[in-house]
Amino acid sequence: YGLWLMLSAVPTYLAFSDLGFGRAAVVEMTMHVAREDHVSARRVYHSATLLIGGTAAVLLFCLEAICYLLPDCVFGSAAMEARITLALLICYGIVALVSSLSSGPLQATGRYATESMINAVGWSLEGSLVVSIVLLGGGLIATAAAMLIVRIAVLIVLIVYASRPAAWCVPGWKEASMTEIRRLLRPALAMMNLPLANALILQGTTMAIGLGAGPSAVPAFTSIRTLSRVPMQLTGVLVRAAMPEFSIAVAKRDQRNEFRLINLTVLSSLAIILPAALALPLLGVQFVTFW
Repeated sequence: YGLWLMLSAVPTYLAFSDLGFGRAAVVEMTMHVAREDHVSARRVYHSATLLIGGTAAVLLFCLEAICYLLPDCVFGSAAMEARITLALLICYGIVALVSSLSSGPLQATGRYATESMINAVGWSLEGSLVVSIVLLGGGLIATAAAMLIVRIAVLIVLIVYASRPAAWCVPGWKEASMTEIRRLLRPALAMMNLPLANALILQGTTMAIGLGAGPSAVPAFTSIRTLSRVPMQLTGVLVRAAMPEFSIAVAKRDQRNEFRLINLTVLSSLAIILPAALALPLLGVQFVTFW
């Protein structure tokens, strides 16, 4: 289990290899669609597709080559199983990277709930398959393969749903523009900072503990981390839901709605975090023991 936790951190870092262009492109598309400028929205979509698609192809080739060339001592006693599992998780991370942009047209056209439902069903199916495989005696390879298959299916569904009601959302890179890519660079890097720092704190600590104290020490840490992160995950649901609406308000210069959304997210986040901060000292030990 500790080895799995260490290997499964790889997709988290791959999600940031687009340098934030996926998130920046989604915001830009949302604002262009709010102004009914579908030509500019499609240009942003194609430009981000070209950049992220090219990055994904290069990363897939380089990382799979590194995975193949790494000595067995890096993976420990189950070297072959760990190597194949890592190769599958790299593919999973690349597909997830591409999926982040495929969700953009759904958010840009006001269908955030549809996009969230598709991804939520995918994550639930992934989790159910992982549990089922483990209960049936499956190993790391079967688990990683199942996750990859589900993620590919989710990507296909996102692409199909995104292009149906939005005629401007034609997949491809025909209208990609280097000028558009350069213009997105600064907001992309800005949007990447906080999520990247968050990933370094969470997954970086897991890797450090695993490398320093061994994989067997990782589960104890991740159990406590899971407990402390539950309130943050709940507030994240609210923030992510508000982001497309906030982008539309900015595009329409609707300051009243901007302030309303800011107040809503801040107050609702406090309503979740403050009670959790009081409950954790009382129930934390019981939760970790049960876990």
